Amino acid sequence: MMGAELLKYSEAIATLTAVVVAIGVALYQIARQNALKRRELTISVLSYSYLDDVLQRAAIRINEIVASKKKSNDLSKEDRDDLLIMLNYYSFVSGAALDRWLDVGVIKAQKGAAMIRAFDLLYPWVEQQRTALGEPLFLRRLERFVSTVLKPHQRQRLKLYKVQSMLSGKK
Repeated sequence: MMGAELLKYSEAIATLTAVVVAIGVALYQIARQNALKRRELTISVLSYSYLDDVLQRAAIRINEIVASKKKSNDLSKEDRDDLLIMLNYYSFVSGAALDRWLDVGVIKAQKGAAMIRAFDLLYPWVEQQRTALGEPLFLRRLERFVSTVLKPHQRQRLKLYKVQSMLSGKK
């Protein structure tokens, strides 16, 4: 009698183990599919900036302003409007990334440096707008994303570059 009970017990354990493994595999597949979909959505959202005329013009203008090293106080209204268009777009991307709708790694690789440059350039103006509008949360998600996600990543890459340069004998 004892052997029969032991056999039933081991069959139950084997069945339970198989169920747990099957659930684990299913959860892994779901997580993987979600990650792939998040990556695809991120690429679509980031590609939109290259397809939309207004965003494309604003991106070109930001590059020109950054290259000229203008300060936010020296910008014309038209320049600020273009930058605000990009900052709003970047704020949307940042919020979606912080909410885990978009893939942070893809954003870092594709738009990270541009987002940092644009936000840093206009930060004094953003602070003025927060005060003038009485909106302390104006572009706050973009600020949070840039300061907590992108800038630490950028510092890491800079350290890695310095180490690689030292190892290769370059200065």
